[in-house]
Amino acid sequence: MDEVRSGVVTPAFPNNLSDLFREVVEVIADPSCCCVWRGQSNCSWKPYPGLYRRLLNNNYTEADIDERLVQRYEMDMFCEANGLGFYGEAGGNRLGLMINLQHAGGATRLLDVTWDPFVALWFASHDTDNHAGIGIIYCYQIDPSCCPLPEQIDSWDDIISSNKRGQPVLITPHRINERIKAQSASFLTSVLDGPISNGSAFSHTTAYSDVKPILLKPNLKKELRGWLAQSRRVREFDLFPDFSGYAQANSQRSQFARDPDFLYDGSDGLFPSKLGTRQN
Repeated sequence: MDEVRSGVVTPAFPNNLSDLFREVVEVIADPSCCCVWRGQSNCSWKPYPGLYRRLLNNNYTEADIDERLVQRYEMDMFCEANGLGFYGEAGGNRLGLMINLQHAGGATRLLDVTWDPFVALWFASHDTDNHAGIGIIYCYQIDPSCCPLPEQIDSWDDIISSNKRGQPVLITPHRINERIKAQSASFLTSVLDGPISNGSAFSHTTAYSDVKPILLKPNLKKELRGWLAQSRRVREFDLFPDFSGYAQANSQRSQFARDPDFLYDGSDGLFPSKLGTRQN
């Protein structure tokens, strides 16, 4: 990206699915950058990696959180994991440990993103009840120089090198499990150039990246969720294709996968009927 840009960006606010898909296609059509996406069901959540959020939850402020502080807590985590015997189990190196921690729900400097905009749309439309807030999709357009291939990163030092200060780094992990495959998962991270109160690649444009937020009104989230299920066959246990994902899709707050008129009735034994069963 030739032009140096830095600052807050103005979000798009589509009124219907056609406007939404037009915003998505407009970004995808640009061949000059790597394009990844992040969906959040509530636009009030800042797109911060989990470690930044953990620091904020432990009485640090955005003005406190800089690269020095992040690396202090990362080193503490490396030492603790090694002392508890998890370091070798999780890969035997810092990069493997951080990727496995992220997959297991740990707080790291890695931000979950996806190469598939429909996956991000699913996450952005996750809460569709009457009290749901406005959802948001972040599209990150990143200079190819900041997007190494999986085989080009073999250590944590490749990620936190000081010569990458202020730049986004897009990490595409090896497809080590079914969730990574199903979600076309990658991680966005950065070596902070000052405190996050001054902005970062996660929420601001930089010399190496643009970020485009797209807002989803609650009624559009509900319409989108139906469209994704019908037209793209994107459901929770498709994106989390393991038993824990299936269990989560059937948790107490989850919507049922089928309308009452289409519940499987067991007439074929413990197998779903091919077309579902309508009760007359």
